[in-house]
Amino acid sequence: MPDLFEPEIATVVVACGACGTPLELASTALGVFGSRDAILCMDCLLRQGADASPDATVSLTERIRLIDETVDEFAAHLRNVLVRCVKPDLNWNREYGFEQWTHPGDQIAASIAPSVWYSMRQYLSDRALASEQ
Repeated sequence: MPDLFEPEIATVVVACGACGTPLELASTALGVFGSRDAILCMDCLLRQGADASPDATVSLTERIRLIDETVDEFAAHLRNVLVRCVKPDLNWNREYGFEQWTHPGDQIAASIAPSVWYSMRQYLSDRALASEQ
């Protein structure tokens, strides 16, 4: 099964466009950013919004808030992609590639959605079988 979804789960390493920190991304997510220079690590992304110095730190409470906000936003986009792309027989509708989505959040979710769908289905099925035994 991993070979079937290799394009969705393959990763690439790119450098942060601001500080050069190596970052690992799904290969299909690269097209969402437009260029490798637009990809920023979390530290540079936070500094960009706050105009903070490079050695500024973000409190744990603020990091948790930003992570929760990111998870909620991503979950909404992933749900949107899954609702449109999961067929009634629970197989993936391959007519929707990430380039067919107009919203960048949907594009990011669509770049990994098939892998999420099939791996989580397998995980949940295995967990259900284990709990029955």
